[in-house]
Amino acid sequence: MMRVFSKVMVWTLCLSLAGILSVGATVVDDVLLVPMTTVAPEIDGEMDAVWYGVTNTPMPIYVDDILPETGWLDESSSFRVMWDADAYYFFGTVLDDEIATDSPNSYENDSWEIYFDADNLKNDTYVTGNDFQWRYVYGITDFEAGVFDFGEGAWVETDLGYDFELKIEAADCPFPLEADHTYGWETQVNERDGGTRQTMSKWWGNTNDSWLNPSTFGTAMTVATQVGEELLIQMTDTAPEIDGEMDDCWAEIPEVTNNTYVDQDWSLLSGWGDCQMFYRAMWDADAFYFYGKVIDDEISTDSPNSYENDSFEIYFDADNLKNDTYVTGNDFQWRYVYGITDFEAGVFDFGEGAWMENDDGYSFELKIAAADVPIPLEADHVFGWEVQVNDRDAGTRETMAKWWNGTNDSWLNPSLFGTAMLVGDVSVAKDRPAKYVFVDNYPNPFNPATTIEYQLSKPSQATLSVYNLMGEKVASMVNKAGETQFKFDSGAYNMPSGVYIYRVVAGNEVLTNKMMLLK
Repeated sequence: MMRVFSKVMVWTLCLSLAGILSVGATVVDDVLLVPMTTVAPEIDGEMDAVWYGVTNTPMPIYVDDILPETGWLDESSSFRVMWDADAYYFFGTVLDDEIATDSPNSYENDSWEIYFDADNLKNDTYVTGNDFQWRYVYGITDFEAGVFDFGEGAWVETDLGYDFELKIEAADCPFPLEADHTYGWETQVNERDGGTRQTMSKWWGNTNDSWLNPSTFGTAMTVATQVGEELLIQMTDTAPEIDGEMDDCWAEIPEVTNNTYVDQDWSLLSGWGDCQMFYRAMWDADAFYFYGKVIDDEISTDSPNSYENDSFEIYFDADNLKNDTYVTGNDFQWRYVYGITDFEAGVFDFGEGAWMENDDGYSFELKIAAADVPIPLEADHVFGWEVQVNDRDAGTRETMAKWWNGTNDSWLNPSLFGTAMLVGDVSVAKDRPAKYVFVDNYPNPFNPATTIEYQLSKPSQATLSVYNLMGEKVASMVNKAGETQFKFDSGAYNMPSGVYIYRVVAGNEVLTNKMMLLK
């Protein structure tokens, strides 16, 4: 079976896998945190609503550093995983310009592989009963008949490649499905182009030895944190100045990033992270406060239609009805177009706001007085909440980045909103730092410089260390407390092209990710 794109797709090398497919994957102490779900997905290859609450993790490593010949995005891939007492769930997305499964050797066909080191032995040798490699060839769902694979799965061809959804029953899972179990984990995509396996992309390792050597696996842990658990919006005792600057009081607030792009149409993005969005929200008795930041290579507001301009949108489902229909007086959509601050004259928007252009896009700060906020500003109020950014490039609304869902129906359908809760005790929000803690970099790949963004559970001095794949430290930097990014220039360290692991350490917090230098 072979399928080739009928249209020409132009890929730009600077378009980053991490920026497009990831929103700050939660990796703490080198451990991928796998959340628990209370809603089992339907195994049909479609991304059910529950999947939007799971961190989308990129696979930025190419085995032996061999990139696809047909373009950077070809074989770009990402995955999401979650669990419950009954099963382990996996959802993978691959961008692929040619789907081919005509080889008699399964490993040479377009396929997903997943690996488990059940007890996380990291013992540099294959242990029967502990180490597993399962391969899933595109289109095949009769897994029980296979040599490597178990579970129930489904495939869906997309405009840009394909998706794969998998359910592994508890009885077949190589480790107990319970909170706090740590295990070795790796996943790989095989790409068949031109009559051969052209390349392999992976989450963790950089070799083709995962099938033999469990020490090349990354580490994951099942955690009790639930998918879709409400976003905690904490109270502040210091109101910010509404000037577009991030005052010190904002540094105490966890930063949240977009979880998806509407319709997942990554091909339209004009550069790494273009339209990636980060935001913070807080409240007091007088107002609801919002601070948003967008990475945007072109700020444009020349459309007569406000939704087609660079803008923020925020949504409230005031009583969290989740009733799948718009209810006047309960459901709200407010749009803030870049540069406009006369909100009272607008149709959708309320409040006092300010904009600021910066090196990689812009920021927006907003204050909505208590009288205009559609929810009571009091602790423990639970409401539906969504944030969207519209990006106008090349004379049109190119794409939309959103915190929660993946469609453009939030304005009509409150059931698509995520859930948030106002908290009055700051310590409550900080009890769950892993939900917000992240580290990521842009652009990625980069040459020669990249910005490494990070979010800690509290402002702290942070040390950046960069390692090659041999584990040798090649660079280090230090930031003072309250800073949230490193400006990293590889030219200062005479680094060759390749994949690097970088680590941000602040007290007991250790944040790790990968980046690629392409010269």
